[in-house]
Formats: sequence, C-alpha cells, structure tokens
Amino acid sequence: MKRERRGKGEEPRGADLAALSILAYAQGFTLWHYRAGGGLAETLGPGFFAPAARLFETGDMVLVSARDGGGLFLVCDKRKPTLAPVLGALPEAAPLSRTAPPAPRRRSPLRAVLRGGP
Repeated sequence: MKRERRGKGEEPRGADLAALSILAYAQGFTLWHYRAGGGLAETLGPGFFAPAARLFETGDMVLVSARDGGGLFLVCDKRKPTLAPVLGALPEAAPLSRTAPPAPRRRSPLRAVLRGGP
C-alpha cells in the first residue's frame, strides 16, 4: 500500500473504509477489524473513524492492527465514533517473551475413561 506523505501542519486523513471489515455479527452487535496503514496513535486520533460513523453502532467492537501495536476497542458513541480501549492498545507494550519452558501436557482423565481404564 502506497502512503502519501503529509506536509507539516496538514490534518491526518480519516479511516480507509476498504481496510475495515466485519469479523462477526450477532444480535445487533458487530465485531470489526481495521488494518491501519499508519501507527496506532494516528489511528486512535480524534475523528479518525468519522468516515465509518454510518456503519458503527454504539457498543460495537473494533480490533485494530497497526504497524506499532493494536488492540480491541469499544465504539463509545456512534455519532462521533470514539474508541475506548478494551484490550491491548499500548504501542510501547513489551513483546511477549518466554521465561520458562512450557508445562508438560497432562493426559485428560476423560481419555482414560474413553479407553476403558486408567
């Protein structure tokens, strides 16, 4: 995706609706995914999701994937789509690291019952 460079003092552009898709819909609730072309801070800026106002409903959730982070956000107000963080959303969050080896897998007691013995 080719990005246009903004000059100093130019307003950031709004959300690209082609990068917004529905992941799930049930009982009036929609889970959206937005793949950001820029950083998370720009994506969460005021008015960024204004072009999607007609699509969002208050209470919908948006999973945002950006170059420098991501998270799950709640649509707080349909009229002026503002997103509140639910999970993640910290671009400076430390990467996951494994400090201990994974625990050995235990055999399920149900497996022994299905096989007919311990």
